[in-house]
Formats: sequence, structure tokens, C-alpha cells
Amino acid sequence: LWGTTGEKISVAHRHGARSLTMIDVDATENPSWGLFRERMNQLAIPGVRCLSRDLLAAAPQENDRFDIVHCSGVLYHLPNPMLGLTRLRNLTREYLILTSLVTATTITTPRGTLIIPEASGLFIPALKHREKEIFAAYWKPFAGQFFDCMGLGAPESTWRLDHYSRWWLLPTEGYFRSMSQIAGFEICDSGYFWHGNACALLLKAR
Repeated sequence: LWGTTGEKISVAHRHGARSLTMIDVDATENPSWGLFRERMNQLAIPGVRCLSRDLLAAAPQENDRFDIVHCSGVLYHLPNPMLGLTRLRNLTREYLILTSLVTATTITTPRGTLIIPEASGLFIPALKHREKEIFAAYWKPFAGQFFDCMGLGAPESTWRLDHYSRWWLLPTEGYFRSMSQIAGFEICDSGYFWHGNACALLLKAR
């Protein structure tokens, strides 16, 4: 629901989807749902099912399975991204379009250079001292007004497993691809955008 106008329900409707469902962790009384419904009315898109769900809280039911699932900007907000991918596999009958922020294996800023192995990622709460300075210097121009949401200034004691607004883990592209495959998907296509800081995968459920 973040941003409202970035939703993909209208795109699916325009391309012939017969049924449409929006799922978000926001509570039903959150104003974001009202804004979303208002947008659907403006675009004359009827019958959109709206579900307030925590992806990590419980496995989806059989009637909560969809031919095509689109999930963008969620994975790195989850303290357990592997479980999140497993839940997305449970939701997906055929295809998942999955987009996440990723980290390069080399980050260079005036603060120094940070080397990240391809088979790993950056666990944001664990960043300390020089590593945190390099990471912050790189991401601040991109994150802009949402920089504080990353939680770089937050003590470890304030990180809670149900705190989804912060960034938890930025995988490398290799880590991102491997997690997706282990979760039960075949990678059909991929692409980078946002100056190489985000990766989109077209995944087919196996």
C-alpha cells in the first residue's frame, strides 16, 4: 500500500486479470486502505479483495493462492526473509514477480570501502562503526527523507521482530537469487534498476 499510486492491481486489471487481491500488513483501520479503495473507485476497478495480513505470522490458507503474485519492497523489511519467501511460495500457483533492494559486493564512499562476499548480505542491526559510516554515506542520497527508517541510529535493544518499517537485511544479488531458488522457484528473468540498488526477479513456482 505504500505510496498508493505504485500499486500493481490496476496493471493486472488492465491486462485482463479476472480476480484481484491486495495484501498488506497495515491494519484495516489504517488510512492507507481508504486511499487504496479511493484509487480503485477512481480507476473504476470493481471487486478488489483487501486482506490485512502479516506475511510471517501464519501460512496462507488454500483459498489464498494466486496465479500471479507481485511483491516489491517487502523482503528487506522482514527479519526473516527466508520465511517470507516460503510464505510467498505458498501464495503462488504459477509466477511471482519479486523485487528487493540489494547490496553491491563493493561499496565505496569517501568514508572508505566495504567488501561484501557474494554469498552474503548486510544485516543492518549488526553494522558498527566504520562499516555503518560507509553504508550510511552510500545510501543516504538514495534513501533521502526515508533515511531514518533504515534504523542506523537505533540501538540494538529497540529492534523488534514485528518492527517491519526498518531495513533488516540487504542481500547481494547472488544471495537473493539463491534464497528464491531454495524457497521453491525457478528464475525466468531478472533485471536491475535504481542505479543497481534494486533487483527484480520473474520467478516460476516449481
